[in-house]
Amino acid sequence: MSAYHPPCTTTPNILNRVAAISEAIGRLTVLTDQSKALRLRRINRIRTIHGSLAIEGNTLLAVIQGEMSRAALQTALGLRDRKSFHERYLKPALADGLMEMTLPDKPNSRLQKYRLTDKGGQWLAQRRDSCQ
Repeated sequence: MSAYHPPCTTTPNILNRVAAISEAIGRLTVLTDQSKALRLRRINRIRTIHGSLAIEGNTLLAVIQGEMSRAALQTALGLRDRKSFHERYLKPALADGLMEMTLPDKPNSRLQKYRLTDKGGQWLAQRRDSCQ
């Protein structure tokens, strides 16, 4: 056996302080995790709302007047992110046949504009009638 003796001994007071510190750290960890979860939930809720509006197409279809460019549509909706606008608003409206390109053979043309189709016009009129 060795003759080593630690420089201090463990007392009940030391154990109580270690337990109190561990408990405080545990509470802080839980609070931090909860605040992150709440923030994530808020962000996801906002994305869900924007996504559902995009799928319905009502915000995009409501602002279009005649033929409009992508930039003009984005400005009318108050959106800045080009990629997000394309994925969440423009693509679903085009896929559903509610809107069409003025230059369908040149989807990436700088002169590209968008307009309502007959289906989009009927959908919008029906939507307006149901809101009144």
